[in-house]
Amino acid sequence: MQIGDRTFPSQQAVKEHCKGILSSYVPGSTVSNNEHIEFLAAMLDRHPDRDLKVGAGIRSFEVERTQYGNHCFWLTRADGSRTDWSAWSCLRPMSPKELSTSAFRNAIHQQVAAFKALQSFPMACPFTGERLTADTCDVDHEVPFAALLESFVTREGLELERIETRAHQDGDTFRNLANEGLCERWQLFHRVNARLRIVSRKANRSILRRQGALKGHP
Repeated sequence: MQIGDRTFPSQQAVKEHCKGILSSYVPGSTVSNNEHIEFLAAMLDRHPDRDLKVGAGIRSFEVERTQYGNHCFWLTRADGSRTDWSAWSCLRPMSPKELSTSAFRNAIHQQVAAFKALQSFPMACPFTGERLTADTCDVDHEVPFAALLESFVTREGLELERIETRAHQDGDTFRNLANEGLCERWQLFHRVNARLRIVSRKANRSILRRQGALKGHP
């Protein structure tokens, strides 16, 4: 895969290079390495909304923290305005179903954050036994998120891939549901039916993900 002047053996290799750049900077800092800047500019050229993101032109790239605690790329335009952008979208645009799922997940972020804020740390992960703090844990759905969402969408008589989402605006890290009424009904459904739990990142992103895949809910 060709990104600017560099050739990568696979898409995964590009992802790892992006992760390396993200980990090189603390959130809130400006990307200063010229090689990193050239690579990010070449990546952005592949973005499906490249012209919208770039606007008046690029002044600088920054690394910020998402609402989920991960690192992400931002840019400052020549006119001083700022926006986030996804390096992953430059490699493979999300399908309509993935966009909708992302919007539904974003809609219940405050519920997840409130649950986490009520926990008493440190605590042990029920799956790995790791000692967890608020900074080293994930919030997991005991009934898989995909199963909850499937149940809700079926009840609404909708098809996930046909649900309209709102395009990214400057400063929006994730997509949102376009229908506010649908969003409110989903938030209520999640509040009543979701069973959340604190687990280690290893458990959430490997052990439980494998279990979910075996049950048909990745």
